[in-house]
Amino acid sequence: MIPAVGLIAMAAALVAHQFIPWLWYRPLFGRIWRLGRGVPADEPADSGDRQHLRVVYPEARVLVVAAILTMGPHRDLLAGIAVGALVGAAIAAAVVGTGVFEGRDWRMSTVVAAYGIAALLVVGAIPGGMSPPTGLPA
Repeated sequence: MIPAVGLIAMAAALVAHQFIPWLWYRPLFGRIWRLGRGVPADEPADSGDRQHLRVVYPEARVLVVAAILTMGPHRDLLAGIAVGALVGAAIAAAVVGTGVFEGRDWRMSTVVAAYGIAALLVVGAIPGGMSPPTGLPA
């Protein structure tokens, strides 16, 4: 099933979701995230053997947000932001819960959880904003 939000909107959301982590984990919060992970500043923060996950996870997130947005009665910018925020909050709760359980550094868990919400707000806003409004009174 291809969600009714449109392939161009989904592609735009996927492109945005590829750029957001670079921005989030490098110039914005890279130092805090590295401190939380215990990675020195001169060492690569990510392993080359997991690079394929940078494509798989965003695709899955975009598909989930688009599918939920399609199932709802409204398909517009606000609905996209709401769906993205809710899916992002669910991911953030899992990240924080796992981080607390595993004793991870709170800075790393906070940066990753906030990323989940921020990225999916954008991912929801793009297909929501690019879709023709639905469910509006005539």
